[in-house]
Amino acid sequence: MTASTVTGKGTGAAFKDIANTNLGIGLVKMSTRISDVEEEIENGGGVGIDSVDHSQFLLVNGTRPLTGDLNLNNNDITSVSTINNIVIEDHSDRHLPNGADGLITAAPNTDLSTSSTNSAGIQNSFARSDHSHSIVTSSSNTASTIVARDSSGNFAAGTITANLSGNATTATTATNFSANLLGHVSGTQSATVIAEGVITNAMVNSSAGIVDSKLATISTVGKVSNSATTATANNTNSAIVARDSFGNFAAGTITANLSGNATSSTDFTGNLAGHVSGTQDATVIENGIITNAMVNSSAGIVDTKLATISTAGKVSNSATTATANNTNSAIVARDGSGNFAAGTITANLTGNITGNVTGNADTASDGLSSASGTAPLTLNLSSKSLTGSVALASGSASGIISSTQFTKLASLPALMAFGRNSIDNSTNSTNIGNIISLGFSIAANEIWQFEFHLVVSSASTNGIKVAINAPDGATLQSIASGQISTYATTLGTNLISQTVENITSINTLSTTTWVNSSGFVGNVTIKGLVVNGSTAGTVQARYASGTSGQSIVVKANSYFLAHKFA
Repeated sequence: MTASTVTGKGTGAAFKDIANTNLGIGLVKMSTRISDVEEEIENGGGVGIDSVDHSQFLLVNGTRPLTGDLNLNNNDITSVSTINNIVIEDHSDRHLPNGADGLITAAPNTDLSTSSTNSAGIQNSFARSDHSHSIVTSSSNTASTIVARDSSGNFAAGTITANLSGNATTATTATNFSANLLGHVSGTQSATVIAEGVITNAMVNSSAGIVDSKLATISTVGKVSNSATTATANNTNSAIVARDSFGNFAAGTITANLSGNATSSTDFTGNLAGHVSGTQDATVIENGIITNAMVNSSAGIVDTKLATISTAGKVSNSATTATANNTNSAIVARDGSGNFAAGTITANLTGNITGNVTGNADTASDGLSSASGTAPLTLNLSSKSLTGSVALASGSASGIISSTQFTKLASLPALMAFGRNSIDNSTNSTNIGNIISLGFSIAANEIWQFEFHLVVSSASTNGIKVAINAPDGATLQSIASGQISTYATTLGTNLISQTVENITSINTLSTTTWVNSSGFVGNVTIKGLVVNGSTAGTVQARYASGTSGQSIVVKANSYFLAHKFA
């Protein structure tokens, strides 16, 4: 400090010395008693201290501003009310977030990762004390990423370098461990022990190639399969001998003491026994010892070496050509009903005729007999029935037909055919089918007139459709007529309605359905003429149901009559 003397207006001795006038706060260096100064101030003292013309003084009423900085020299300012209208005691709260002069805050805008570095940042904002950072993590094996467990507490990694504590159930590699091993291998890391009896075939690598010097002698019976050796029944050099399924094997020269039979030796001196007896130079196959099993399946023994087979039932029909069909050069076999088909049969006839007959029946009985050895045919219809077609020839006759009548009949070129079905024929299909027994043979270029009389019953309203089949190239002209249904009249009686339809197409069902009332039994008649072409065959009555799944029946004893015109 520098000292100077200030002379005021007053003359009081108390203001003789005044120091530090540059402080402007009127610090006075007292050279007298304070009480004297106070008295002078109170009395005016003539010093002018209450006057404003002393610019070096701060006024207590605060109206004189400073013109420079105020240096308090590390002293305090106390009992302050406000500074620039700011309460000093509340000043810190103004800068809190959301305060009057709150600092700007913001969340960190950079995620933390393994590549994050220290940085002061450049943003004009602050983070609060409870702020948080987002960290880049992953449970996957992702390079340079912080590890986070997944929802199951697991994570993937490449190589983890650490001291392992606990179990590593899925670890693939580890340098050291301290626990004991359990299971097939026991002990510690430095002293492992494979338990006895735990090695199985599956544990041995398929290409292990364990050398036999490491094997004990194999002595258990059946432990080594023949397939694991060179064993064979064939005469193979350096191979172990194995018998075949018959107990035999082939060999070159066997050097040994022979006990028993030598079946393939070059020479022997003993006698043979069993199926073959005798000596080496005079073998004998014993009678009755050859069985079917001994004969090779491809032996092909020719019939010239067989005796005549005469034992009944020794040859099955299936071993022959036997058939019930009219097959050339085949043996005749009756079908399940005792019938068979044939062309011309040359024989002595006994019984009834059901098919077409041509030729002479000189010795026939049962309705067909001759008056003499030269007469071709006599019809004794009084005692026997005649079915089928009969060819009449000229000659004398006896019986109910006179010679004159027989001659006239014999001169006629026509033949007669008759047939009936002995059982019901039924179908529920709309596919066309034959009515069994209602058909007759027709030769090439023949002309036949026919009548089919059908007795039909129906289970519902579906009815029956009919057709006529004939050989290819034939011409058909026919008409079908029959009963359709019954209906009630006002008089209380039931009448039967009928209808007809021309049928001219071979093997084509009628459009009309007859007998189409449930439970109704009616008649259907088909009359017509067939002019055949060059193909022989059969004229056949056929039928079908009017509705699929609905049954219709052609009753037994439905029949036909046919006459040949040319």
